[in-house]
Amino acid sequence: MSDARPSSDGHDVTTLVLVGITAASVVAAVIGELLLRVGVPVIPAPIAVVDGAVAMFTLAAAVIRAATVRSRRENSVISKALERAAWGAGVFYIGIGLASIAEEWAEPGLAAGVEAVSRVVALPLVVMGVYGLCWPPRMSKAQARVLLADAMVGSLGLVVLWALVIFPQARQNSDQPGLATVSAAAMLVASVLLLILIGASRRRTVLPARQLWMIHGAIAVHLLAGVIEIAFASGGVTAVPVAIIGYVVGGGLFVLFSIQPSVQAETPAESRARELYASLVPLLPIPVASLALVATLVGDDTPPGPPQVLGGILLILLLIGVVVLRALASAELRRAARQREGAGLSMSTEEEWFQVLVGRTQDLTLVLHRDGTILYATPSVHRATGIGPDDMRGRLFASLLTPTPANETAVRELMTAADVRAGAPTDAEDLLLQGPGAGGREAEWRFTALVGLDIDGYLVHGRDVTDERRMSALLAQSATRDTLTGLHNRAGFLASTSERAGKRCVLVVNLRRFADLNDQFGHPMGDRVLRHVAEVLRDLPGPVSEPARLSADTFAVLVTGAVPDIEVVAAAASIREALGMFSLPDGRLLPLDVAAGYAVSEADDMQMGELLGRAEYAMARSRSLDRSPLVRFDPTLRLERDAAVTAEADLRSALRERSLVVRYQPIVRLTDGAVVAVEALVRRMRADGSLESPDVFIPLAEQLGLVDEVDYAVLRRSLSEMAELAALTRRRLPVSVNISASELDDGLEHRVLDALSEANWRPEHLVVEVTETALAARTDEASRLLRRLRTHGCRVAIDDFGTGYSSMASLVEMPVDILKIDASFVHRIAAGGRSLSVMRAIVEIGRSLNLKTVAEGLTTVEQADLLRGMGCDRGQGYLYAPPLSMEDLIDYLRPDQALMVME
Repeated sequence: MSDARPSSDGHDVTTLVLVGITAASVVAAVIGELLLRVGVPVIPAPIAVVDGAVAMFTLAAAVIRAATVRSRRENSVISKALERAAWGAGVFYIGIGLASIAEEWAEPGLAAGVEAVSRVVALPLVVMGVYGLCWPPRMSKAQARVLLADAMVGSLGLVVLWALVIFPQARQNSDQPGLATVSAAAMLVASVLLLILIGASRRRTVLPARQLWMIHGAIAVHLLAGVIEIAFASGGVTAVPVAIIGYVVGGGLFVLFSIQPSVQAETPAESRARELYASLVPLLPIPVASLALVATLVGDDTPPGPPQVLGGILLILLLIGVVVLRALASAELRRAARQREGAGLSMSTEEEWFQVLVGRTQDLTLVLHRDGTILYATPSVHRATGIGPDDMRGRLFASLLTPTPANETAVRELMTAADVRAGAPTDAEDLLLQGPGAGGREAEWRFTALVGLDIDGYLVHGRDVTDERRMSALLAQSATRDTLTGLHNRAGFLASTSERAGKRCVLVVNLRRFADLNDQFGHPMGDRVLRHVAEVLRDLPGPVSEPARLSADTFAVLVTGAVPDIEVVAAAASIREALGMFSLPDGRLLPLDVAAGYAVSEADDMQMGELLGRAEYAMARSRSLDRSPLVRFDPTLRLERDAAVTAEADLRSALRERSLVVRYQPIVRLTDGAVVAVEALVRRMRADGSLESPDVFIPLAEQLGLVDEVDYAVLRRSLSEMAELAALTRRRLPVSVNISASELDDGLEHRVLDALSEANWRPEHLVVEVTETALAARTDEASRLLRRLRTHGCRVAIDDFGTGYSSMASLVEMPVDILKIDASFVHRIAAGGRSLSVMRAIVEIGRSLNLKTVAEGLTTVEQADLLRGMGCDRGQGYLYAPPLSMEDLIDYLRPDQALMVME
């Protein structure tokens, strides 16, 4: 079979086509048959026969197709049973079609044989399939005894009916009486089995009542058609057997059953109708047999005498009395069983141990009768609903729930599922309680059919999940809402705006210096500012909607309109104006400034995530500009941002993978050229092996807040390598390491001491270099930190001296050992004039304060001679050596190449 192809109403197209062909074929055959009977042979008999056979063949295909489609759709416990029944019916229909053809063109005996063989092959498949579909999953011994009694009474009526009517008619109308008798006996057995199935349907089966009746109806129509064909069809040659019409109707009912919804609940009215149907129909053969008896007595050629008439009447009254008494007994048995269940349950629940067990449980536990009435409920149910025990017993379980069609359907489906699982609990179903004390509580319910007990019903277990569901709802909301401001978060903004059509624009604003505001005034005040921004965004007029908080200090809104650029400019101006000055509790006004960027959708189908990302690129550019103007997204912004991200990733990778390398530039004594120290200078190793200047990556490190990590990595590497050099040369050469302004914090002392300890390096051989600009910006704090380092033995140098604004007073107070004169002064001293005077003044300042002076950037002998003449102590630059790797430094320091002294 090919895969099902559903039509617009959900039914399989192939099945519908096959049913249509079947209907057309049988109609053509019936019309031809009728015209033949009235003597108007418009349609020849062979063609009518072929039409009938085609109807049977297509009916077989339709039944099998419909069953296969439903089986694939459901993949449930009834799938195999459904397919077995369908294949059995298909074999039977094919046999009927072949038999009608054989009867027209071959010997009549061959047609009867083909039909008999098809019945023999089809019957086991149909019986197994139908019983798998219609037999209840569980049944107590008492219920089985009642079913057996009903079946015996009904079978008695069928036997009488067959003996009086069917068997005689079958033998009379057939050329082969023996074969006709066997076929009639098979029909009797099938009818008895159908009565047993109908009686068993008093118990709920895997099928709801409506679908169950379709199956029963299909079987009944087939049996009736077969009986008519065997016992009442005319003996002459006919184009179409009368029974074919019945088979088509029965097959149509089976197809109708197969295309029903996979899940179909049974209503209370249907449940009551099913029980009444199952109680009365098995007894129906009794009155039918009685009528047959009367007809036989009346229709006999020999008039019956008074004794025969009286005996017949008494027999009829006896049979009717059996039916009435059986019906009354069944009702009494049901009432007695209900009373026994209630009494037995009451005695059990009144036991002291049971009261202790259930009195403390918080779970909701009930015992229900099969019709849904409550037999017992634990005290927790009374507490949850506010309904007392007297009012609870006998009440429908559905009455404890909020009265909605969905709840009623859910209860019926839970009962059906419990019957199908036969002792295993159902899947959980959430239903709302009602009652004086319920208060809209929600419980998770599971039903379990009571198997092997005297109670015919269900154990219902409920768990109050109200708080759990509320928490889940809050968590779900928190996934799309910012808890502080109540605005959308990023996910919520994207979800709420993704379906918007037309021209759209996203405006992203960022609170400038929000981190500083938090540090200065505290996080509670920062939260107040954020809520204030949220209110401003909510109150924006016109085409501005869906305000959202994307991150700690970044917000977004959606702007729509015919000309979004104009609308967004107005919105940004409104935001700046509304924020303006924020009033602090003490009456002071806090200025709030924002950076703002926006992006406009280029097409109606642009993804909102892409549009938001573009607006964030524009906002980032706004933050980087003075006065943070409103910036519209431009593709070059993405390129610049991507380049910055790549550069950041490369720098972080360099820190992680140790691709930052240290080069050492010798510092020499100008009087004799002896190497007295080295300065550690950082470089980044590119993939091709070349070195990148710190002028390229240090500004980025400062921007990203990574410069402290860079400095610490250089400090540790340089001390470690200098320790290796000392072990090799047996001399410790002082090393100068640069410290950035951002490192001048309380953690600097610990970092330096940790690095010294790790490398086993003596503090007096470490010179910490800090720029004059950094010292001038944080004089008091820097002085305190550097003084603490000096107490441990480290020395301190002011780097790039002459470029900052240090006063003589601050220099006197500063804990400094060395002045390093900036290279810009050294390069200009050869020209004389003011530069030469400034250099002499700096050297004099150093000498007067007892500070060593180091001239940076020496490139010529003339520069060295002038500085030596001024009294400058040391120099460094390409005149002596470029920054060297450790291997090159070792070669440089060999006695035949340089003089190395220790100070």
